[in-house]
This record gives sequence, structure tokens and C-alpha cells, in this order.
Amino acid sequence: MIFFIAILIFVICKAVIKYSGEAAPGARSGANEANAVVCAKRMDISGGERTSVHYYVTFEMEDASRLELPVKGFEYGRLAEGDRGVLRVAGGRFAGFVRNESRFSAADPDKAAHRCPACGAPFVGRVCEYCDTPWAEPAAK
Repeated sequence: MIFFIAILIFVICKAVIKYSGEAAPGARSGANEANAVVCAKRMDISGGERTSVHYYVTFEMEDASRLELPVKGFEYGRLAEGDRGVLRVAGGRFAGFVRNESRFSAADPDKAAHRCPACGAPFVGRVCEYCDTPWAEPAAK
């Protein structure tokens, strides 16, 4: 009986240490926020008979730095490459992403996010960084 109580206390302490200071996104005062673009998503599938899936999203910040964060499955499905918005990170962990209304527009075309017409990759600026295809303003109807 003492053995089970010790294991229970150990598991509780481990969870408290892991999630100390973390609350629901938006309720947290220590969260860092930054404008970002979702530039890539990936899954890591491992295991044999018991398969586990881990989800990761790469965000590109305004200063062109990139940050890959593990996310939960529902967040992974909610985000799409090219989404622009405000990324919230707390304690080095994903704490939320609030999408902007307009994904592919900005006052300055050099800072706007676009989808490449050639390869389909999202990119910021006037030239696709993946295939060097220039972005052209869509013709007015």
C-alpha cells in the first residue's frame, strides 16, 4: 500500500513540476506573444503495434527566425500553412495562436504572406524562398 502511495505522490510531483506556472492560454501572465506565420507542419509517427503520433508546427517570426513547437492534435488540425497571427509561447511551450482575419494580405507587399503559384508553399515577401518564383499581384477583375 505504501508503495502505491509513493508512486502516486511521485507522479503528482512530476506533473506539478512539468506544468508549474502554466494555465490555460490567455489566462497566463508570463506568456510571450509575437506576430508569426505558420510555415510548416509535421507529424512524427512511431511505434509498432502501439503507434504514437506527435504533432509539430513551425512558426516564422517577424525577424525571420523560426520556432518549431510540439502541439496537440486538435491544434495541429486547426492550423494551416500560411496562417498569420499572434503566437503565444509560455515556458518554451505552445500556449496558443490567434489567427488574423486576412491570411494573405498586408499593407506592405514585402511583408505580406503569399502562397506560391508554382509550388504551393507559403512564403513572406516577393519571391518564394523554396522555388524562387516571384509573386505577382493578382489581376483586378
